[in-house]
Amino acid sequence: EDQFYNVRGGNKFFSGVGLSGGINLVIPMGTRHEWRVVGIESTIQNEYGNYLSFRKSLPDSTSRAITRNGFFASAGLTTEFTFKLRRSGSIGYKLGFGSALQKTKQYQPDYNDFNYYSPIIPIYLSHTFQLTRNNITGFAQINFGSYAANFQTGINYRLGKIK
Repeated sequence: EDQFYNVRGGNKFFSGVGLSGGINLVIPMGTRHEWRVVGIESTIQNEYGNYLSFRKSLPDSTSRAITRNGFFASAGLTTEFTFKLRRSGSIGYKLGFGSALQKTKQYQPDYNDFNYYSPIIPIYLSHTFQLTRNNITGFAQINFGSYAANFQTGINYRLGKIK
């Protein structure tokens, strides 16, 4: 039975709360470079609202790659190199590898039964390049994961003084 879902109709409220953190073991390499040898990072987030309710209402046959869980937690390991520039600024590269802390269900296309699912723990690999000048940092990041790949860029502004 085919069903039509009107994603433009109705209330579109959704929201979430989360917490992220990390810690690094740092080895200075002279006065201008440092190696953040190993870092541990983690995030937890909880989503709620109409978009989560909408995803939960989808039948199995239409939601092969959509999670119905509003809670997400992950942990990862990183290594990062930063290099100070002659004028105020720095460049850096960060490599990260991690995993979700809960299993998800993924449709197995080898079977013709939409109700057969195999529990999988999603993993990701992340590459981040950054350039900092005074209080402004620009970055580009590319991520590859079990179910998706993405690219993002952004700019951050530091409110505090540079040490």
